[in-house]
Amino acid sequence: MLQRVSPDTLAALGLPMLADAAGFRLAMRHFAGSVCVLTADGEKGPTGCVASSVSSFSAAPPVLALSLAQQSSTAQALRVGSPLGISLLAPEDEAVAQRFSGFTGVAGSARFAGSDWLELDPGAQVLASAVVGLGCAVEEMIPRHGQVLVLARVCAIAPSPGQRAPLLYWHGAYRELRDGGACAGP
Repeated sequence: MLQRVSPDTLAALGLPMLADAAGFRLAMRHFAGSVCVLTADGEKGPTGCVASSVSSFSAAPPVLALSLAQQSSTAQALRVGSPLGISLLAPEDEAVAQRFSGFTGVAGSARFAGSDWLELDPGAQVLASAVVGLGCAVEEMIPRHGQVLVLARVCAIAPSPGQRAPLLYWHGAYRELRDGGACAGP
């Protein structure tokens, strides 16, 4: 049965009625996302960032969709034709996620230090310890609202052996799956 909730009821619960930026950010914290490091070769050398917005777009051909800040160094490198590396991180790679997040002050090629990397077709760098690494070629970049939607064709896949759970980001913190599907973290 459909029940309509009044604006007064939502206000009493402290919930916003309108889909404003603050309410939207709060709602998005409830979406758990797998943590990926995106890498590209920019004019100033290798660059990269963390993304939890990577998703399957098509299986035939294999294409992924992701979003980036339009002015990010990663988006700028992709605009000039750099291959895209996507590394799905494992919980033990959280330090890599921290380096690539931009919050630690580490930038550019320094983000790659201290980790082993593989090169996949079409020349993309992926983390050797990743749950899976994907070498991609950008098919299209669509700018909207200060972001850019990227459609990337998967050219090469480097899975790790066995079944490893990915690192997740949920409610502002990195988390890991435990046996039985439970989520652990701060």
